[in-house]
Amino acid sequence: MSIECLMSIRTRAWSKLKYYDPKEILVALREIERAYPLKDMPYKVSTLRSRSLRSRGESRQCAIFCYGMAQLLGIALLYAESEVDDYDYIARVPEKNLFIPIQMKEVVPEKVNPETNLQKEIDKLRKYSDSIDLCVAIYVNRVQSIDVSRLNLSGLGIAELYLFGAATPTQETWKIVGNLLDTPTECRFNYPEA
Repeated sequence: MSIECLMSIRTRAWSKLKYYDPKEILVALREIERAYPLKDMPYKVSTLRSRSLRSRGESRQCAIFCYGMAQLLGIALLYAESEVDDYDYIARVPEKNLFIPIQMKEVVPEKVNPETNLQKEIDKLRKYSDSIDLCVAIYVNRVQSIDVSRLNLSGLGIAELYLFGAATPTQETWKIVGNLLDTPTECRFNYPEA
């Protein structure tokens, strides 16, 4: 079976997924945050880290990443859940019928795991040895400055690597840095409002 045939099969499967507009998802989530006293809830619930809410937390991260990338590139970008192979989500550029498999990762807050760091999360990506079309987005969920020139990116078998996270404590402004495997640039964007 040829690579073109396999890509065609994947594209047909990806075109049948249910895609979401990240702006609509993020606006709805912000309304929930404003309507409910999240600060009074247990940490794992308010941060979507409980076992039953973990997938929703990761979906929120993907929505933020896709919304930011849409702002950076000046395009419409939708996303769908699809935990197959090495990816968790598929981004879709509707105007071009282009699909991008995305693997979401996170550098968790220190209170969740003080032993991890960005380099350790990047090192875990070396297991994706044959994922030449995979885009990895790492949510840096910590207040820290990052010198990307000091990161060891050798041996990564992925197409693209991006970092993103809140640029302000209120999470009104966000930033994306990447593609780290090429010439990285930084983009800042505001969380969407209704």
